Amino acid sequence: MIPRPSIRRHALLSSITLATIIARLIVLFVAFPAHEGAHAVVADRLGDPTPRANGRITLNPIKHLDVLGALLFLLVGIGWAQTPISPYYLGRRGMAIVSLAGPVANLLVAALFAIPTHLVLSSPQLSGLFGVGVVFPSLGRILAEMISLNVLLFVFNLIPLPPLDGYRIVLGLLPYTLAQSFQRIERFGSLILFGLILIAPGVIGTIIGPVRNVVLRLLGF
Repeated sequence: MIPRPSIRRHALLSSITLATIIARLIVLFVAFPAHEGAHAVVADRLGDPTPRANGRITLNPIKHLDVLGALLFLLVGIGWAQTPISPYYLGRRGMAIVSLAGPVANLLVAALFAIPTHLVLSSPQLSGLFGVGVVFPSLGRILAEMISLNVLLFVFNLIPLPPLDGYRIVLGLLPYTLAQSFQRIERFGSLILFGLILIAPGVIGTIIGPVRNVVLRLLGF
């Protein structure tokens, strides 16, 4: 009997196989363009010409990818891409709306794939299609990663640390004086975040794990 791929048992720095990398690569070419494309479209609608001028109003993943962010995603399951946005045209509130669009896009991708994933995982024959041990992922494994990683990106990006979207969202919601004080962490945010991912990934898991599990339960997993 072919084992059912697990959606909940995703951990940072888990064992990496060729099948894992291929599955994540497939997810990357869906999740990252959706996330960054949402940033670009919303910024464009709010009057920022920067994304359109840089050719980012597109779902072409090559336009959005960052090499280091993509590599980290393949190895760890968390990474980043890039879309140029100008706060000059948007202000704090506009930046908050644009920032929220990216994680919401990942949540919508997970919701879109939820029904076909349920159908595939309920059938051992469908779930095992294409699978070749640790070499190539099965259809069930690919869809399980699609749900798991998009939900993970949704929750992870809401952490209020720069350069994550959650930082800009909180910055836009706070009153001006509090926002000024909160903005002081910007110079240290990236160091704190990367330190947690690389040195203490369990801390990140503890922070986002319960929220991620709630979202997965809402999607029926």
